[in-house]
Amino acid sequence: MLREDPRFELRATAAWALGRIGGEEAESALREARETDADERVRDAAERALAAIREIR
Repeated sequence: MLREDPRFELRATAAWALGRIGGEEAESALREARETDADERVRDAAERALAAIREIR
């Protein structure tokens, strides 16, 4: 969903969820979204999710 859904709202929500789940696969997907998503709101959500994962550690 993070990579393919055309709706930015769902991609941003997926980023948030991955930030709550954590783990290597989530971090990888979030880094990719942060660097490649066409929508700034999704990139911001991915960055916030990555920050949340770092806080948990």
